[in-house]
Amino acid sequence: MAKNDPGTGAGVDASKVEQVLQTETGGRALTGPAAVILFIVPVCWSLFQLWIASPLPFILNFGIF
Repeated sequence: MAKNDPGTGAGVDASKVEQVLQTETGGRALTGPAAVILFIVPVCWSLFQLWIASPLPFILNFGIF
C-alpha cells in the first residue's frame, strides 16, 4: 500500500473536523430534560411496537389492545 493511505487520517486537521462537527450538530445537540424526553419516547415506542408485533401478549394474556 501507499504510505499516504487516506484511511489513516494522518493529514486531517483536528480543528477543521471540530468545526465541521459543530456546524453539523450545533442545533441538534440537546441537553437536560429535552434530551431525556427525546431518548425515552423513541425507546418506549420501539418497545411498544416489539410487544405488539410479538406473540407474548397472547401467550401471557396481558396487554392485548
